[in-house]
Amino acid sequence: MTPDYRIDDHTLREVVDDQVAARSHVESLARLGPEGDHERVVWLRMLGELDAAERLGRAVLRRAGGATTTGGVASALRLAHVLHWRGRYRDADVLFDTARRTAERALAGREPTRRKWASAMIAFADQHQAKARFDEGRYDEAMDLAVRGLERRLADQAPDDQVASSRQAVATIRSRLAGDISPEGPGVRTQTSTRTATWNDERTVLARAPRAHDQKRNTMPAERFVTRLNEQIGHEFAAHQQYLAAAVYYDALTMPQTAGFFYRQAMEERGHAMMMVQYLLDQGEAVAIPGVTAPVTDFSDVVAPIRLALEQEQRVTEQINDLTKIARDEADFASDQFMQWFIKEQVEEVATMSDLLAVAFRSRENVELLEEYILREQQGEPDDPTAPPEAGAAG
Repeated sequence: MTPDYRIDDHTLREVVDDQVAARSHVESLARLGPEGDHERVVWLRMLGELDAAERLGRAVLRRAGGATTTGGVASALRLAHVLHWRGRYRDADVLFDTARRTAERALAGREPTRRKWASAMIAFADQHQAKARFDEGRYDEAMDLAVRGLERRLADQAPDDQVASSRQAVATIRSRLAGDISPEGPGVRTQTSTRTATWNDERTVLARAPRAHDQKRNTMPAERFVTRLNEQIGHEFAAHQQYLAAAVYYDALTMPQTAGFFYRQAMEERGHAMMMVQYLLDQGEAVAIPGVTAPVTDFSDVVAPIRLALEQEQRVTEQINDLTKIARDEADFASDQFMQWFIKEQVEEVATMSDLLAVAFRSRENVELLEEYILREQQGEPDDPTAPPEAGAAG
C-alpha cells in the first residue's frame, strides 16, 4: 500500500508523517527495478534523501532519452523538482523549461491522446516551477505560473486531486503576496509585490493571469538578443568547421585519439548552433543561417590546432557572456535562462582546452603521450539531460 502524504499549506512541500512506512515503500519500489524507479525518485525526495533522489533521477532521465524527448518529459520534471528542493533553482529551471518546450511541441500535433498528455505535462511544469519561484521569493512570477497551471487543469478537466493541488498553490501564494504568511527557510529572498490587490480572489486571479494563448507573446525575446543570437549561430558553425579542420589534420598524422577528440568537438559545436536555431524556432523568431569564413587548415606543429582551439573557446565565452548581458539588459528573462546552460558549457570547454594545451606542450616531441592522455581522460561525456533541444534532433 502506498503511504499517505500531505502538502503543507505554508511551504507547498509534501510532508510524509509515517517515515517508517515511506522507507518501507521505497525499499519495495527498489525491488521492482527500473519499473519502480520513477516513483522512487519522488519518495526519496519527499524523505529528504536528495543525493540519492538526484542520482536516481538522472539515471532515469538518461534511460528515457533526455528532456528533449517525449519519453523523458515526466522524468525531467521529477528531476527538476529534486533540484528545486536542493536550492539549485537555475538548474531546475533549465529542466522545467526544456520539458515544457518538448511537451508544447507534442501539443501542436494532431493525435488527441498525445495532446491530452502534453497539456497535462505543461500543467505539471507550470505548477512545480511555480513552487520553485515561491521558494525563491519571486511571488508574482510564482502566481503567474500557478494560475496558468490551474487554468489549464480546469480547461482539461484534470483529476480532482490535481485541480485541488493547483488551487492550494494559488491560495498559498496569494496569502504570501498579501502578507498573511511569512517566508520560511534559510536564504529565502522576498519580493515586494506591486500586484497584491489584484490577487484577492480566484476569479480575479484567473482574469488577470496570462492566458495560455498569450504566453508566447508575453515571453517574446528582445529584438537585439535575436539579432545577436543569429550572429552567434554563425560563430558556432565556424567553430564546427575549425574543429573539423583540426580533426582532419590529426587524422592525416595517424593520431586517431586526437582526431577523434576534435571530430567530437566539431559535432558539439554544430549541436550548440542547432540548439540556438531551435530556441528561435520555439519563440517564433526568424532564423538567419549566416555564412562562415574558411577555417585555418595549415598548422606548424601538433600544438598549433589546440592553441587555436583554446583561443576560439575563450572568444566564444566572451560572446556568450555578451549575449547573456543583452538578455538581462532587455529584461528578457527567458533568453537569460536559455543562456545559462551555455555559460556552464563554456567553463568546461575552456578548462578542457587549457588542460589539453598543457599536455600538448609537454608531448611535443612524443605525440603518443598526447594520444594516451586523450584516450585516458577525454573520451566524451554522457548526454546532459539539461541541455537545450537541438533543431532536427529525433524525438
